[in-house]
This record gives sequence, structure tokens and C-alpha cells, in this order.
Amino acid sequence: LFLESSQDEHEPKKPITFTGSTNQVSHLADVFSSITTINTQALMVISLKGINIYAEYNHILNAHLTIDPSLFSTYNIYSEDDGPTPTSLSDLESQELRLGIDVSLIAESFSAAATTGSKGGNAASGSTNVSAANNNDNVVCYITYNGEGHPLIIEFEDRLMNEKIEFLTFYLDIRYPYDPNEIEDEEQYDLIVNPSEIHFEVILRSDVFTNLLQDLQQINTVDLYIFVSNKYRNLGEKPGQPSRNYNRVAFMDNQLNFISKGAIGHLKLLFPNHKVMLEKLDIFKKNQSDEMIQTQSSLITCYNFTNFIKIFKAVKLSSKCKIMKDLSGILSVQLLCKNPKLPNYAGTLITFNMLEISTVTDEFGTDDLTELSLNNIFDDDF
Repeated sequence: LFLESSQDEHEPKKPITFTGSTNQVSHLADVFSSITTINTQALMVISLKGINIYAEYNHILNAHLTIDPSLFSTYNIYSEDDGPTPTSLSDLESQELRLGIDVSLIAESFSAAATTGSKGGNAASGSTNVSAANNNDNVVCYITYNGEGHPLIIEFEDRLMNEKIEFLTFYLDIRYPYDPNEIEDEEQYDLIVNPSEIHFEVILRSDVFTNLLQDLQQINTVDLYIFVSNKYRNLGEKPGQPSRNYNRVAFMDNQLNFISKGAIGHLKLLFPNHKVMLEKLDIFKKNQSDEMIQTQSSLITCYNFTNFIKIFKAVKLSSKCKIMKDLSGILSVQLLCKNPKLPNYAGTLITFNMLEISTVTDEFGTDDLTELSLNNIFDDDF
């Protein structure tokens, strides 16, 4: 009457353990802190490819932090039976550890350890500078996680102290849109950019972008409009007013402008279009075959600045920034954060995704009339 069950079917999965160590405490303190503006609770995913931390805010904004294993001196994922050197590496490549964490508490612990290490190093050298960003990273950090039901253990050690902290882990009921094994569901909406429907793509220097965001914040911006254009123009031609002299030299006029709307009205900030500052600006459209192709055009998109400014900490930390928007209205800001103390380190990647609040056609018209409508707001040439 009953079929004999296979022991393999009911054999419990071997618990997986993660251990890692690094002396790049100040860098981890900075990157952890940069995403706490999104949410204090986050999902941590540990795999052989690195550590990923994902946080979201009200399903309209999320952050994804990717830390490469090369930042660590030791980085091991293994089952209890295999030990630190797994016998079946292919099996572990498809496995991962997922845990809910309070990323703000972890960021605070790393910041405190970095500052303490800096004080210890400066005391020996006679310096009074206690900035975490300038310390000698004389603190070594050990991270251990023994799987579901166990705390995340982080231990800081230097020549003066040894501190062991156990952080509570929990189940976090959020969808992880970066899961490569997730089955696609047409009814499920993920707040990430569709790479096959990129509307525009911009690469720019983060230090200039940081100063621009500071200016936008100081003037109490409520709504932020981003205007991009790569139209060909003739020398001496005013934007939005086609020249009647067709014998002039034509050039591609790349423009990236940030327009603030607030209590004082509209204010326009122009991002420098020098190649060193604005490395890339591409605009795409669909052709008759529904394929995305490059085009010369202008477009504008709008965002709630209270949400947009949440990227500020990460922008200030990064060296290069890529901004992309797809046809569905999702904006992606990708930030590459280098570590000057590890020249060979590829960098930590922080990605923010957010929804635009409107198509702004009601205020600025269609794409063809966007530039002319903006010119009517400002007296100067756009």
C-alpha cells in the first residue's frame, strides 16, 4: 500500500556557515551608513559572489548594496560537514544565506570601531585627527553567521581592545528583485530598471553631482525635474529656436539640467557638459520593430526630492555615477565607491531605484515641445 520513501528526499539540508575577516572597517562603515536613509531594516544575502544588502521604502524607492569578496582577507561559505574548504564547490555556488538585519545598528558599530581604531593609531603617532575616513584601518573585523536561527556575530579586534557583538537576525518578508533564481511572474512588479527598455543613460562625476544636490537641498526643492538632451545644433543657434542658416557648423549639444520647483518657484542648475564631468549621455527610442535604438532628442522626468535626496550619502562617497531611466518610469542611480586603501579593489556598487512622480507632460507638454516649454519659464537660453 505504501511506497518506501527515499532517505534523500527527507534528508535535511546541511546548515551553511559564513565566516569572513577584513581590516577595511571604515569603508564598510561608510557604505552601510549610506543606505540607512532608505530603511533601517534590510535583507542581507551572503553567497560566494559577495554580500548583498537590499532595503526598500514604501515600494517606491529601494537600495541595493553589493560588496565584493575581494574586500575581505578571508571569505568562506561552507557546510558543517565540509569544513572551511568545501568538497563540492558547485553545490555551494547555488546556495546562499538570507537574513533580516538592522543595518543602522551594524553601521553604527562599524563607525564606532573605525573611530576607536583611528584614536588608537593617532595616539601612537601623536596625531589628533580622529576621522573614520582617514584612519589606518588597524582594526580587524571578523564576521560569522551560522545560519537560520543564529545571530550575526561581528567581532572587532585591535591591539587595545577586543569587542564581540551579536546582532539579532530575523525573517524579513520582502521580495528580492535581484534574485537570479526567481521565476518571472507577469503579475509581480519589481522596482528595478528594465535593461532592454532604457530611455536615457548618463555617466557623470560624483563630486560635481554632490555639490549640485547640496544646492538643491539648500533652496528647499520640493519637486526635481531632470532634463536631458543630445540634439544637434548649429553654432549660434538658440535651443528651442531652429536656425534659418543651414550653412553653420553643427555639433551635438549634450545637456543635463536639474530644475528645482519649490516655494520660490523654478530654479535651473546646469551640469557641466565637459567630457571629464559628463562622460556619457545617450537617449534611446523604440523603432518600428520595437527595438531600442539611439536617437537625438530631449526629454524630462520628475521626482519627489524628499525621496531623491536619500541618495546623497552614497553619492558623496562614490567616485562615478550612472543614471538610467527606462520606459516604465523607473530611475536607477548606480554609484561606484572605490577604496583608496585597496587600489586593486573593483569597488562597492550601490544602486538606488525610484519611481518618477509624473510624466510632466501636463506642465511641459510633449517631448517635441519640452524644450520650448522650459525656455518659456526662464529668461536665459536653456
